[in-house]
Amino acid sequence: MPVFQVIVQTDSGEVAFDLPPRSVTRIGRDPECEICLPSPFVSHVHASLALEGGRLKLKAEGLNPTIVNEREVLPHEPVDLRAGDTIVIQGWLLRVRTSDTPQVASDAEHRARFVALVAGLHESVINHLDPRVFRLDSIKTEQGRQSAMRVLNEEIDAVNVADFKLAVTFGAREALRTSLLSSILGQTSGADLGVFGGEDSYAKRETTRIWLVSKLGDALGLKLDGSDAREGLRKLREGFDRAFLGARGHITDDLAQHLLLWLARKDVCDLIFGLGPLTDLVRMPDVSEIMVVSRDLIYIEQGGTLEETGRTFVSDRVSEQILERILGPLNRRVDRSSPMVDARLLDGSRVNAIIPPLALKGPCITIRRFSQDPLTIDDLVGFGAISAQVATFLRACVKGRKNIIISGGTGSGKTTLLNALSGWIPSHERIVTIEDTAELRLQQRHVVTLEARPANIEQKGEVTIRDLVRNALRMRPDRIIVGECRGKEAFDMLQAMNTGHDGSMTTGHANSPSDMLQRLESMVLESAQLPLQAIRRQVASAIDIVIQQSRHEGRRRVLQVSELVGLDDSTGEAIVEDIFVHRSDIGLQFTGYLPTFADDLVNAGLLNPLDMFKET
Repeated sequence: MPVFQVIVQTDSGEVAFDLPPRSVTRIGRDPECEICLPSPFVSHVHASLALEGGRLKLKAEGLNPTIVNEREVLPHEPVDLRAGDTIVIQGWLLRVRTSDTPQVASDAEHRARFVALVAGLHESVINHLDPRVFRLDSIKTEQGRQSAMRVLNEEIDAVNVADFKLAVTFGAREALRTSLLSSILGQTSGADLGVFGGEDSYAKRETTRIWLVSKLGDALGLKLDGSDAREGLRKLREGFDRAFLGARGHITDDLAQHLLLWLARKDVCDLIFGLGPLTDLVRMPDVSEIMVVSRDLIYIEQGGTLEETGRTFVSDRVSEQILERILGPLNRRVDRSSPMVDARLLDGSRVNAIIPPLALKGPCITIRRFSQDPLTIDDLVGFGAISAQVATFLRACVKGRKNIIISGGTGSGKTTLLNALSGWIPSHERIVTIEDTAELRLQQRHVVTLEARPANIEQKGEVTIRDLVRNALRMRPDRIIVGECRGKEAFDMLQAMNTGHDGSMTTGHANSPSDMLQRLESMVLESAQLPLQAIRRQVASAIDIVIQQSRHEGRRRVLQVSELVGLDDSTGEAIVEDIFVHRSDIGLQFTGYLPTFADDLVNAGLLNPLDMFKET
């Protein structure tokens, strides 16, 4: 049976400790511990290891953090360990291996060592700051900023890079990537706030870093002035690893250490002044969604594709503090008594957060970002999300005041399409938009924007979508646009569509036009005790067009455009006729069915029937 060992990285190299069976191995700063880590930040007995039935278990004993595989272990929580696992204790890196484990440091170990460095620096800065000066609401004041930077500079000056030699290669690579990212976005990196010191050696290393960043930018064909961020980010994503390999010959040991500390300083600045590992992500124009699954697992969506970022929060406590920083200016809160929250950021992005005890892996944060320049129908046609032929037809429907509902799954592009369709509403009409979280960005001047409000801590003051729809009817709207119908407000929306507010639009969650109509029936039943057939008649008289959106293979596209013709006399169910259907080989195609209102659109000069038959 292979023997379990714990490898401790020290100034002079690695030290291996064999773990004897049927006994407990203590880790701490107490000299009596079997594995002694002499540091004031390490508890007297910080953690313990025990072999039980051939399995190695760790238990956190102290109050200071113990991190296993980048996840903080709760006090006295037993954790199973395997060969290759990493343990970080206040800047010390320990690795588990067996006698037959190859002795090669993994990328995870390099990153874990760097995370340990950032965590230690962050903790030291917070512990040394004057609590009268450093508060969450004062970090942006000049006094608070200077205090934080002074302590951080002192802490970084005291770092012994040899203790973190496993992380130097990782730090050098990521520092250059981050420098390029900041330059592409035309922004100053957090690491450029203040200076380490005025010594000539620092200035020389910093000059070399800037020169190397410029050289990498030239190799990748980047514009490092923020003038073409989207294209620059694409080139950086696709070509950085190749360019970095070509530049490694210029990276001396001294420069690599400088880059590591530069990156560590930048990350700590982001933790203190920004949104931690999310700081860069919220600046990137090609990121449409940021998803924090847990403190050590953060995904983004770029170009319709999900990818892991490799970024981490240093602890759950820090991720909770960053969440408070996001919600504070919005007058929203989340805590264990109210562990879910929806909010809208100042730039219009939508944020949802859910924390323990509901989220078992720690705070879970989802940020849906919206382009500062909303996508138009021309953009959607260019992306292949919709054909020009279908766009022409929908333009006629919007101008002809047909009631439209867009159906689809989460993230399928319903709101984007709704926003694009609204661009065809004549500017002389009065529009009222109603949403849970305001996302629509209509270009007309005469737009009344209403947003629902959740209950306060006393469970009072709630204003629902339904309340707003009812109120909108008293505001003399020409059209009502509801961001999403998901409950009792569907009844009031149908009432509006049936009482002179033609041309209204909304979205809903469903997998097909028929499913969407059935969902509307169910939503109306929640609010009105009406016979099913009466509800179906209301739906049939209110809805003209159902557009089915889908997200497939990373692309959002329209799959169907259908007309709700009426009700079947024998079954009482809705009759839905497809006007356009997406086929996998040729895209959206006209089915040959002309909608019943086609004559109205033609007579109004809004539609040429020959356009329906054009080849796409």
